[in-house]
Amino acid sequence: MIKLVALLKKRADISREEFIAHYEHSHVPLIMKHFEPYVVEYTRTYLDHDHPLSFVGGYGSESAFPGVVYDVVTTQSFRCKEDLDAFYEGAAKPGVGEEIAADEAKFLDSSVNQVIIMLDEKRNPGGKA
Repeated sequence: MIKLVALLKKRADISREEFIAHYEHSHVPLIMKHFEPYVVEYTRTYLDHDHPLSFVGGYGSESAFPGVVYDVVTTQSFRCKEDLDAFYEGAAKPGVGEEIAADEAKFLDSSVNQVIIMLDEKRNPGGKA
């Protein structure tokens, strides 16, 4: 399995609630409209900056998230490299990338966003980690 992991930040002029609502009700359907055949799982995990156990630095740091800029960790999973390639090819089709970028401009601060491609290997299937 191959995973595309995106670390994303909301625009400063929208609330956390507006950010989540737009992501879930506008952006996710848009992505799935174009890429559903290739994406086998699409998750969004929203960061809780105010939680007392959220920190930057060593365990037990007194400083809660002073340098963390992300608001969500998004993961899109693909069965194989060919599906990931098809995802990127689909995004390059005329109009598709522009449509996605226009929607992202409504709720994301793209100046700090990061995308990471990860290979997910199960080395101990059915056993304990």
